[in-house]
Amino acid sequence: MQLLLKIISTLILTVTVLPHISLSWDLSVLKISPTYYASDVAVYKNRAFLALPRSSCFNNLTNPTLVEVPWFSEGKYGLFRKKMYPHYKEQKWGSCKDHQDVISVDLDARKAKLWVLDRGNQNCLPKIVIYNLHYNTIGQSCKLSDDLVVGEKLSALVVDPIEDKMGKKAYIGGLDNYILIFCLRGLKLWKIKVLSPLNFDLVISTSSLTISTKRSVLFLTGTTDINLHSFNLTNLKDYHEIYSNKKEVYLQMNVTTIGEKLGPSSGMIADSGSGLYYYLIRDYAIVKWNSRPFIAENHDVLIQSYETLPYVSQIFYGPKDTIWALVNPSKPQTCQDIKRSAIFPDETSTKLKTRVIKLGQR
Repeated sequence: MQLLLKIISTLILTVTVLPHISLSWDLSVLKISPTYYASDVAVYKNRAFLALPRSSCFNNLTNPTLVEVPWFSEGKYGLFRKKMYPHYKEQKWGSCKDHQDVISVDLDARKAKLWVLDRGNQNCLPKIVIYNLHYNTIGQSCKLSDDLVVGEKLSALVVDPIEDKMGKKAYIGGLDNYILIFCLRGLKLWKIKVLSPLNFDLVISTSSLTISTKRSVLFLTGTTDINLHSFNLTNLKDYHEIYSNKKEVYLQMNVTTIGEKLGPSSGMIADSGSGLYYYLIRDYAIVKWNSRPFIAENHDVLIQSYETLPYVSQIFYGPKDTIWALVNPSKPQTCQDIKRSAIFPDETSTKLKTRVIKLGQR
């Protein structure tokens, strides 16, 4: 308890006051409630793509699970394109060729490729779909073997910005103590069991992932994992020649435990240096770690407010190296939108809308 109070007092002393822009999308044209749950977003020029997982109790199975929306220019709302892509009519629930439960998206901006992680459902395998945003076409689509993957637990996909001998890669998280690596060249899937050399019994959550390009490491954590871990991506190169001809690979590798976060978190992203931004669920705060020893004194609080940040599912980069938070009215499985007005009578409908908030520059 004393440690918690110390952390809270440190947070209060290091709060950085930032003016922020808050913007939301009206998806009523798709019959989607303003309190829809968005798990992820990717921005390409004046276009943004929202992941609206159907497995969240806020979202309807008949609604699309991947939606294109206009991005904001100079704080102004853009116009919805007449032909949004992918079309919502091509996302029929139960049709395995269509998207079923999109949970995570990421962008390869140099090649204008949108990577999509679809968890599938009881009848449809999870899959990765890669869209070419220049031509609005599907470049690749690959189903993930049910021998390797438990689709309903998948939660995060990040694309490696560096392309090496293994080709373009994406890292997939969600399974405790496992990372999946999808190699676009040859459509290969590696399943890596990650362990702590200091404690082989330690449960390592991988539901939140982000890449530090400066250090070539993958950061791992989860909403229920108090620890932050890192995985050295350069170690993978040693295995490429050995397993270059195999479609499926099983490996066991070690992670480094950096330390304990300030609390349960979500929405993690690496900055341009070696630090991190993440959202503290319990404190309704977005903090930035400066890459020095992983203690409270080396964190800055950018925003702390329940009204502003009731739940942040993702922190992401927008155009011109701006940093944004994807804010939801509540956690994905706490469907209180009908009862909230009685519990929190001072809240307005505007505050309850799903929205994005600008945090600053990279």
